[in-house]
Amino acid sequence: MLRNIFKKRRFLLMKHLTKSLLSSLFIFSVGNLITKGIQFLLLPLYTSQLTPQVYGAVEIWAGTAELFSPIAILGIHEALFRFAVQREEPQKTFTVGISVGLFGESVWLVCMLLFWKVYRPGNYFFLFVALVVFTGIRVSVSQFMRGMGWAGRFTAAGVCQAVSLAVFQFVLLPRFGGQGYLTALFLSQLAGACAAVGLGKLWNDWKPGLVWKDSLSKELSCQMLFYALPVIPAAFLLQLTNLSGRYLVLWFCGEEQAGFYTSAAKIGAAVRMAVGIFQQAWQYIVSLGWKENNKNSYFPAVFRLYSGGLFLGGGILIFCLPLVQRFLLKGAFQEAGKYLPLVAAAAVFQGYSVYFSAFYLAERKTGGLFRSAAICLGAFLAAGFAFVPVFRVWGVLIAGIVSNIIMVIFRAFGSRKWMPLGKSLWGGVFLGILFLGQAVIASCPVDDSFQLGVQIVLFLMSLLFAGGWMLHGKFDIKR
Repeated sequence: MLRNIFKKRRFLLMKHLTKSLLSSLFIFSVGNLITKGIQFLLLPLYTSQLTPQVYGAVEIWAGTAELFSPIAILGIHEALFRFAVQREEPQKTFTVGISVGLFGESVWLVCMLLFWKVYRPGNYFFLFVALVVFTGIRVSVSQFMRGMGWAGRFTAAGVCQAVSLAVFQFVLLPRFGGQGYLTALFLSQLAGACAAVGLGKLWNDWKPGLVWKDSLSKELSCQMLFYALPVIPAAFLLQLTNLSGRYLVLWFCGEEQAGFYTSAAKIGAAVRMAVGIFQQAWQYIVSLGWKENNKNSYFPAVFRLYSGGLFLGGGILIFCLPLVQRFLLKGAFQEAGKYLPLVAAAAVFQGYSVYFSAFYLAERKTGGLFRSAAICLGAFLAAGFAFVPVFRVWGVLIAGIVSNIIMVIFRAFGSRKWMPLGKSLWGGVFLGILFLGQAVIASCPVDDSFQLGVQIVLFLMSLLFAGGWMLHGKFDIKR
């Protein structure tokens, strides 16, 4: 009888997690498609109004701001999400987390002021500083909302930020060029932060006096920092890996090729957008209490569905890239179209690590994320410096794929102690190999009909394998 009660309880819990995952995926899908879709559709405006040199320069400033934003807020956005999921004194969690983030940004502003007085950097510097500050505020507030389970309000705030970005870019970019581009970015971040505070009515949760008067709040701030600080170098290194390609191309190939590479990298941002939909929902579900289900088939089943969906979706994207190239890349930027398949492949493999990284966050073992990100960056730089002088931009693309595959392997094997996938893992390996083959063939300068034929064969093999493997676990390799 106790066994039947346990089975029923486990079934109901799995049903609840599945329902929560699907509802979160739907809400985040709608929000991300609108939010990231607007940003993606702005690319023709950028490539028509800016030269490759200017666009490459401002994108490096914007990417660098994204790189330093988690450092300025001491990585507290990750702690705000993780501690908000627990629903233990959310008002105190919000107040302490935001206070820590604002303290970090105050230190950041002082450091940047001293840097400016000593080095007197260029015209974009203060726009870069503003972008770092407002990005940190928006991300912190939004992550608290997501941890509280307010998926609808979290999504609505993101849509407000994207719409404001489009408005500011259409107004400022044609008139002010590169400066208008960066100004529109930080103003949209400010608008997104205001929208998040308004939709969540978070002014009711802001009690700064708690930080100084309550000893438990000081203890909570230490706990949040202990959780968040390892995430800072991990996020920094992962962002640095994504940005290093631009720097390598700039150093070895010049500003024009850097502009081409940056425009092609937008397809990688689109892939990360799609992966981000799953990541937002998956981290929330895992953090809710995955330990109660780690001996049943729920999580391996999600792994099979995610693996198949990711690699099959990536294969379909490879087929569609010629259309994407015609629509998004204008004028001289058409030259960047040949880089799109391998850029997409690197982003897909980076997105594959999302499934495994959620377990590190749920277990609060964020040091493992740092180690894997460090290994990924080291592999990227080693491969980049080896290949770029010889293969030019292609060397960066090869380095990106190799480094992201290494990170997936590290996180997959590292997470086995919490969530062993067993034989299901090898099915994902097989689909990854087929997808990589399709991306490589799409990048080869061979006859179009032969290229398309090989791609179709590889994709059909993936489709036939995934059909039985995703739903029923067939074809799993026995150990």
